[in-house]
Amino acid sequence: MENQIIKPHSPKVNLLILVLMLSNFYNSNGFCENSNKAHEWRSNYTSVIESGGVFIAQKRTTYCGIPKTFLVDSSGNRLTRAYRDIGLFSNGLAEFVVAKDDSQPYGVHGYLNNKGSIVIDPIYKSASKFSNGRAWVIEPIKDHYALKYIDNTGKCVSQLPTYLFKNDFLIKNAIEAYSCGNESEETLFWHKNGNILNLSPKLNSYLEKEIKERIHLTVIHNNGLYGLINTLKILKMPVILEELDIAYDYSTNRLQRAKYDSQYGYLDRNTGDIAISFQFLDTKKPTLNRIWVKKGSKWGCISYNGELKIPYQYDEVQSFSEDNRASVGVNGRYGHIDTTGVIKTPLVYDFTSYFNDYIAVVRMDNKYGYIDTTGQLITEIKYHKAFPLKNGFGIAENKYFTYKIDTNGTRELINISINLKALLIVLLLLVILYGSGFVKRKML
Repeated sequence: MENQIIKPHSPKVNLLILVLMLSNFYNSNGFCENSNKAHEWRSNYTSVIESGGVFIAQKRTTYCGIPKTFLVDSSGNRLTRAYRDIGLFSNGLAEFVVAKDDSQPYGVHGYLNNKGSIVIDPIYKSASKFSNGRAWVIEPIKDHYALKYIDNTGKCVSQLPTYLFKNDFLIKNAIEAYSCGNESEETLFWHKNGNILNLSPKLNSYLEKEIKERIHLTVIHNNGLYGLINTLKILKMPVILEELDIAYDYSTNRLQRAKYDSQYGYLDRNTGDIAISFQFLDTKKPTLNRIWVKKGSKWGCISYNGELKIPYQYDEVQSFSEDNRASVGVNGRYGHIDTTGVIKTPLVYDFTSYFNDYIAVVRMDNKYGYIDTTGQLITEIKYHKAFPLKNGFGIAENKYFTYKIDTNGTRELINISINLKALLIVLLLLVILYGSGFVKRKML
């Protein structure tokens, strides 16, 4: 059979073209219709954001009005009821906010998955996105708001003991705030002495870098206040400390002195936990597992574990020396005690120094001398000035002479005062002048 040739303008060609046009028109209309249907649900919401493979769709009737937020699938089907807000997904979970009362702008926070199922119940006053399997949450506990860190099951992995800050982070003084359209970023803050306190500090790039470089803790410093955060970015101490002994002048290898609400306490240097509560008006440098601490007008002594070892009974004290002695004073009388509180030098002196090389300086009636660790005098109390021993020797002065004193109390003259030298020179000159006059008289 010969091939049939269709002429360009034959009825068959026209019919074929018409069929093709109708087919294309139908297909294109069907595609547009399906496409429009797939997206027309978006027009029912003020904003739509894709996150976690689903959509967060929010309705607002007025700017900054109370919103209604839903989790929606790609077909526009709602996976949740209306919430105040839903945050972006992170680590498989998104924070959501439920209003306790639709007439109130503040709600409680929890977490849900991309199926719309609640994974962690909404019981928190404020919360964050998950990062590395953890999120911080703020929960009311008795009179205070507590800062906790939870895992993706809601289990608490760390808690900041805000109840130890008696006058701060109180529920009754909290100020609640959020930005319009971001109710999931609701936060709490407190005013104190011109500063703003919060439990959720923002980390800048500098702090992020420093945290990575630290082994244990990083100091946060803001407006004269200090806080601590660890390498896991868990806040261990809120930015509320008035002082932090960064130079470790009043600290130990394990303890770091800090000041809160005008009182001193101690933090664990590795963890940032409060090791000894804030309760002291002053402290001395720790030595020999002892720390002198002051309450009211009296000094007592505690161990590095915070146990009281010597009662609060002294007006003035010095840190314990390596010789296991500390100078103490009551009612203007001074002596020495050991780390158990036993008196080793009677409190009969006007002043007692620290021990060095087992020798200390004492003063009585404005004269100085030296004693050993048994309280026995190794020199007479007769010097106008005396200085503690260093490298086995002390320096003592009376009116005209300076002596070097050893650990046995033996003295060696090392200098004569300028006044005495001047006097001797004058006397020598007088002798010379007198002698020359006597010679002249003989010659006459």
